[in-house]
Amino acid sequence: MTLTKFCFFKLTAAMLRFKILLFRIWKNYKFEQKIFMEALQIKETLHEYIDMADDKKLKATYIILKDSIAGKNEFSEDELAHIYDRRNKYIMGEEQSLTA
Repeated sequence: MTLTKFCFFKLTAAMLRFKILLFRIWKNYKFEQKIFMEALQIKETLHEYIDMADDKKLKATYIILKDSIAGKNEFSEDELAHIYDRRNKYIMGEEQSLTA
């Protein structure tokens, strides 16, 4: 094999790997986009349903979802202690706060 053919082969193999990588990224993006759109459609459908539902159906839906709704903003004692500890250290100047 001549040097020219060898370089062409290496370049072609690299281009093929790059194309495969791009295809995988595109495929993953499409999959994530599909999941996001499905979630968005579910939310929109639920909002429409809630707007039209009667009281009995609303109460039943609330009972099903109330555990997940109520648990979103609750912290355990350990988590609260850690949060207050970091806050106090920040106020005393012992710790810095970082933002992204």
